[in-house]
Amino acid sequence: MAQTRRADILTDPAEYDRLEAVARRAKVSVAELIRTAVRERYRRKPTHAQSAVARLAALRLDLPDWDDLARERAEAEDGGLP
Repeated sequence: MAQTRRADILTDPAEYDRLEAVARRAKVSVAELIRTAVRERYRRKPTHAQSAVARLAALRLDLPDWDDLARERAEAEDGGLP
């Protein structure tokens, strides 16, 4: 199990009542509501490189068959291509 740390927060009663109402509708505890909000607000943003890799991975390219590529390579090595 991952280690956890405790954080105590102070909030005015009206704000806490609002958190309780939202948590009740979401069927989670106030603590889980706060943890989720912190994760969403402060999650790590992907770096430029990570974003580029994700975009490349999402491309749907019409690539030749592996055997065709191997045959073309062999022909090129044998001088079969101009």
